[in-house]
Amino acid sequence: MVPPMKGDPVGYVLQVLVGRESEYKQVYKGEETTFHISGLQVNTDYRFRVSVCRRCLDTSQELSGPFSPSVAFMLQRNEIMLAGEMGSIDDPKIKSMIATDEQFAALIVLGFASLSIIFACILQYFFMK
Repeated sequence: MVPPMKGDPVGYVLQVLVGRESEYKQVYKGEETTFHISGLQVNTDYRFRVSVCRRCLDTSQELSGPFSPSVAFMLQRNEIMLAGEMGSIDDPKIKSMIATDEQFAALIVLGFASLSIIFACILQYFFMK
């Protein structure tokens, strides 16, 4: 919260950048220090930034400060687990069962190596007879 400057009221401008859009859109302008936004979509990236505005009473001019650094936000859906339903991906048991990229690459290399050894043994068996 910014205190009034020399008796001039101070307001705020809140902007949002949705997903891969290239321009921020203003979602709030006013003197309140809190704002509740609705209608956000699940699994969509949002970036918010705010600026302070001073409305000079003697000249009716509005002076805006620089925007804050943007803050990233993503609304995530709450998973409701029913009996017998598999847990969400945030469950540590499930996370440990999912292979990382390195583990998947090692599995592919092991598979090709095993297949090569099997083919070498088969070829050696047929050519030695």
